[in-house]
Amino acid sequence: MENWVFLRDTKVHSLFVHPTEHRAYGVFGLNDRIRDIVGGTGVIIETGLVQYGGRFVCDGLVSRILWLGKNYRHGFNRAYQAIRLEGRFYSRYGP
Repeated sequence: MENWVFLRDTKVHSLFVHPTEHRAYGVFGLNDRIRDIVGGTGVIIETGLVQYGGRFVCDGLVSRILWLGKNYRHGFNRAYQAIRLEGRFYSRYGP
């Protein structure tokens, strides 16, 4: 279990940024969308990300939901854009 910033859902996956802003992941909910599990977007949550079937998955076990204010959300969105441009965004693993 680790703290993650859940920014938002896309059509394909949910965007997770590590709070240190060093990496980001496109994460699939195992059974439900992450937004439905936590009740919205723009939050810091404690959860686990696992590798399953070539993708990064969150199984829905979530604790410590902390809602982010507007400025924090904008800051993490900017960080996500930079992370993606630098090639540190991952949505699949393996060959």
